[in-house]
Amino acid sequence: MKKIFTLFAIATMAVSAQAQEKLIFSAANTYTDNQELTTDNVTLKLGNDQKAASYTISQVTMDADKNAYLADFFQTVTTDDGEKNGVVAINGGNNPKDLKAAGKGSGINCAEGKTIANLPQNGTYYILTTKVAGKVQAGIVLNTNKAFYLIDATNATENAETEKIEVALPDANLHNYVIKDGAGEVVALADDGDSKGGKIVSEKVNGTLEFDAEAGHTYYFFCTGSKLGFFGYVFTAGGSAGITAAKTVSKDNAIYNLAGQKVAAGYKGIAIKNGQKVVMK
Repeated sequence: MKKIFTLFAIATMAVSAQAQEKLIFSAANTYTDNQELTTDNVTLKLGNDQKAASYTISQVTMDADKNAYLADFFQTVTTDDGEKNGVVAINGGNNPKDLKAAGKGSGINCAEGKTIANLPQNGTYYILTTKVAGKVQAGIVLNTNKAFYLIDATNATENAETEKIEVALPDANLHNYVIKDGAGEVVALADDGDSKGGKIVSEKVNGTLEFDAEAGHTYYFFCTGSKLGFFGYVFTAGGSAGITAAKTVSKDNAIYNLAGQKVAAGYKGIAIKNGQKVVMK
């Protein structure tokens, strides 16, 4: 049966006595910088892209059987080429930057040894605030070799001198998240330790970011050097992401430098291997 979705769809249902709410995007609508979208317990704010064009829509077609884990996000969209089944993702037009002045800053400064992280103020990023505690399942399109960050920005403050929005480390960097592909297989886990580096995946992910959100907290998610795609969220009040049950992470043994460039096995220095920082000697 063909389904037509408007600006966003909210579905509330009882699942094991836990309420769920859902937001997905529509290919028929336009989304603007700083726009806020809400469901019962969640407010989503789009980043400030500093450009005339709005957040753009991309249709990601998928094989439903191979991506059954994303069933909550699927919809049918009518295009010039006929009906397509898949997810509708939004993308901004600029990579995230951490200063109000366009073109300055990297979007995050979470290097080892730092005590302060600078959150993005320009470009493609997403801000999610929850009224109550629960599980967030966000649909994302994450490109390879791009450092992904999920930051708890509840206590962020603006530095009047630098105009940067700052959070203290390591407490701000949220470690209890998992990234899964369309089949529900774990492809990345947040570090269990106090590493402040962003998570890098070796293959493009059309999947989910899942984490346990606290009541009244605000979370930024984005990746440096890339415009993170986003196709909505499912929020389960009182639910748990079940991250401790995720015991395996896909590994390909590829090695990347801190700029996200693939390097040979003989590389020396700090590198990323299987999503973790290692020292190559």
